[in-house]
Amino acid sequence: LEIAIERILRALYKNERIVIFGHDDPDGVTSTYLLYDFLESCGYQNHYYYIPNRLVDHHGIQDSFVEYLQIKQANLVITVDNGISSKEKIEDIKALGIDVIVTDHHIFDQENIPLAEAVINPKRKDCSYPYDMIAGVGVSLMLVKGLAKKLGKEIKPSYYFWTTVG
Repeated sequence: LEIAIERILRALYKNERIVIFGHDDPDGVTSTYLLYDFLESCGYQNHYYYIPNRLVDHHGIQDSFVEYLQIKQANLVITVDNGISSKEKIEDIKALGIDVIVTDHHIFDQENIPLAEAVINPKRKDCSYPYDMIAGVGVSLMLVKGLAKKLGKEIKPSYYFWTTVG
């Protein structure tokens, strides 16, 4: 979490282009919203979101998203509620010079963790968070709370509502 927070703060201070990669279910949409809205509440305006349509794209990172990143000239990708099983596509994104932070909550092969800047998942064997059954939006909330603390900023009370919805 701390590595992710520091990388995001560096992106904010350098006005790097951030793309949040979500998922098209309630957990993924609320995860995307929390992070996007928090960055906007900080006055940041160089961030975008991408939520693939499950009727068109399969679950996880696909070639269409990698192409989108090139068009947007992204510097940092933050996955929410997904990404843990997209090791190869994360390598493709990194090969473009784009950093990746993965936030996820799904079960995964512990020997096959993506080589991202940071991988936040309460199901990691080395994770000390006491409860590993939180939803992806819960992971996003922890990230937002960590960013808020570093920035000396309060989070909106509605974030807890949206976490519950997710």
